[in-house]
Amino acid sequence: MSKLADYGVPYTTVGTSNGPLSVRGLSFSDLSHLIGRYAPIFFTLYQTFPKPGDKELVTDYLARPEVVSYMKKDLAEGLLMQAPELVSEIIACGSDGRGDADTIAAADRLPIGLQLELTSAIILATLSGFSSVGKLKEIVGPILSEAITAAEGATPKA
Repeated sequence: MSKLADYGVPYTTVGTSNGPLSVRGLSFSDLSHLIGRYAPIFFTLYQTFPKPGDKELVTDYLARPEVVSYMKKDLAEGLLMQAPELVSEIIACGSDGRGDADTIAAADRLPIGLQLELTSAIILATLSGFSSVGKLKEIVGPILSEAITAAEGATPKA
């Protein structure tokens, strides 16, 4: 039986002119750190996301072609245009340098094309577990459906 510590974190390699750079998806801890610092920007970006369907499950939403396309290109571009400092911190988090001033400064100095490529890779790695998670959908789907049904039938309490 293996331990989680032995499992390791999956990384994606992005080629650069200085050699390969490995990045990973963001954890809840990373996202909490970033949202704590950039909540208004995240809210503004959230408003640009494709709208989910009525009662659509997260797994179904994230598998839709227009959402996948948005995640691959439009989200990273939107971040670069609206919040370059957030992009630097996303790259720092994804390269295991969360909160490290030197790593954030290095990410800030990267060429825009490489920033876009790294940010896209980190976003996709962050969401990779959602794109084809049949088992997750099988387990979580009925729970979410029951919660939605219960919420719709609930009456507000004074």
